[in-house]
Amino acid sequence: DVKVRLSHRSPLLAFCDAIMASVGAVGCKPAGELSTECVECALNENRLDLLSHWISQDRLMLSRQIGDLISRHCGCKVPCKCGCQALAQNVYTKLHLHHQAIICLLKQGRVHAGIEYAKHKSPFTKEMYVEVLRMCPSLQLMHALVAADDQGSRPLPVGVVILTVLENNSFDLVLPFIQELQNRTADDDPNTSLFHDAVLDDMETSTDEWDSLVKILQDQGYEETATNVLSTITVMSAMKTVLYKSLADDRPDSAATQG
Repeated sequence: DVKVRLSHRSPLLAFCDAIMASVGAVGCKPAGELSTECVECALNENRLDLLSHWISQDRLMLSRQIGDLISRHCGCKVPCKCGCQALAQNVYTKLHLHHQAIICLLKQGRVHAGIEYAKHKSPFTKEMYVEVLRMCPSLQLMHALVAADDQGSRPLPVGVVILTVLENNSFDLVLPFIQELQNRTADDDPNTSLFHDAVLDDMETSTDEWDSLVKILQDQGYEETATNVLSTITVMSAMKTVLYKSLADDRPDSAATQG
């Protein structure tokens, strides 16, 4: 998938390069349409090195379209190895298109950097996190999306992460994800798994959705994982029932009714 530099360049690319070389002398970048055409020409000839030089030397009139062209030129699976996503990220960052820059970071496999960028530069909604999970699913991203911060909040509920990835039947991601969470202990309780903690915090995934997940795992022959998930959600359901009953009993109107 890595783009190969051609040993020659076409007359059109030579013309584009001449335009770029003249920018420093005339002090004027080519207009948006011409800049875009030059980028397309460089991409068509797989000259990312030349394109990178133009961008770093500020020779182009950058636009969202140019960033999109570069990003779409990438044919890699996550993580990107051809350099297109890093180059597109550079364009988006210069244009303050933070959402697109974050997606490029994630496509490079730079999950931690992407999540931190999202927190500080362009806060994501849950819908946005689901979108990027669909676009560039990876085990690292799945773990990052269910990791609790200092306040105990998580970008996405664990059930949403699992069910989103399963939309494409990506059991190669879901199984190790669940198993790794089950095998890791919570920081505040060595007797509790991270999976148990994440499930307990998940207020969005319904019991029916958890049951459907268990059935999917069983149907695919993953009995042990299905049993472990079922055990966790059974405990979770019981704990939530007790908690809700306790909260209801503590309400003033409940006490008044009993009185």
